[in-house]
Amino acid sequence: MTISAPSQRMRDWLSVAGAIAIGPAFQVTGYAGNFVFGAAAYFYFWVCACVIPLLVWSALRLRIAVWQIAVLSMALSVVGDNLRLHAIRGREMLQVGYGFWVLGTLLSSPFPLYLLLRPLPRGRKILAGIGALVVGWALYLSFGLFMP
Repeated sequence: MTISAPSQRMRDWLSVAGAIAIGPAFQVTGYAGNFVFGAAAYFYFWVCACVIPLLVWSALRLRIAVWQIAVLSMALSVVGDNLRLHAIRGREMLQVGYGFWVLGTLLSSPFPLYLLLRPLPRGRKILAGIGALVVGWALYLSFGLFMP
């Protein structure tokens, strides 16, 4: 009996499903492990820096979409949990969501950007790298402007 590898399309859709599920899985695991404050922040950092790049690697054609879906799922799970606990309301909801999206994007960006830049010729790689640095810097600066 042989087991064949999943098709390219199947890998992409499994990666999308994993990206959608990573936020709720992060919440369930965090509560199961009794992570609070520093431990929860460390766990968020670890998921963004290690687990999201693995999901991106598993996708083939939808890598950038999987990356952003996973980061958005993480950010929305934090917002949803804060709403459930009545810790935020109104404009704070947008600030927390945007802050965690920026943080997740910046923490998880090295590997997805490497995968995006790898096939480009040298000249375009340099231009795209400079563009990525400018966008990353703008996200970093906007994080300080929009957060209280």
